[in-house]
Amino acid sequence: MPLLAIVLTCTLNLQIPYIVKAQAKKAAKQATLTRPISASDQLKFTHSLSSDPSHGIIQELEETLLVLNPAYTQTLAYLNELQNKSARNTARLQHLSEKPAEEQVENLALLVTNLIESAHKVALKTCSSTSKRTTDDQQQEEELTQTVRSLPPNHHYSPRPERTKEMCEANNFTGSSKPKTSCPPPS
Repeated sequence: MPLLAIVLTCTLNLQIPYIVKAQAKKAAKQATLTRPISASDQLKFTHSLSSDPSHGIIQELEETLLVLNPAYTQTLAYLNELQNKSARNTARLQHLSEKPAEEQVENLALLVTNLIESAHKVALKTCSSTSKRTTDDQQQEEELTQTVRSLPPNHHYSPRPERTKEMCEANNFTGSSKPKTSCPPPS
């Protein structure tokens, strides 16, 4: 006969984690600029970029141009040099601003992307915008619901109806459980 004992978890100094049910994703507030952008909003945006150094966009633009301008002139010189050569022999630009060209292009793309994102944030702060609460799942569900609603009655949603039709024709499927036969049934 086994020995049974009741020991409180507080005596053993144990902590049992409390598992909380996963809650549904809350919809993120998504702001978009009101379109068309009015002349007053454009003026506010350019004024805030030029007068307020706290945004840091002017500094980002200067840093980007310090890298972009030499790369641009070097690329133009390279392309002009290629015009005098035969097109039979292809040549790639290996180095750009004393770095590997692929790495430098990625770096330039990142700088330009950061600049655009910063400008977009400033535009959302200074210009008139609208906000909408959405999540990716809700958007996909809404699109699917609209697609299904647009179907005629007694039709089912199929994401690839053409492929289904082709498969039916390839397998000689007539819509009934009997396969197509070219011979009459035996009597």
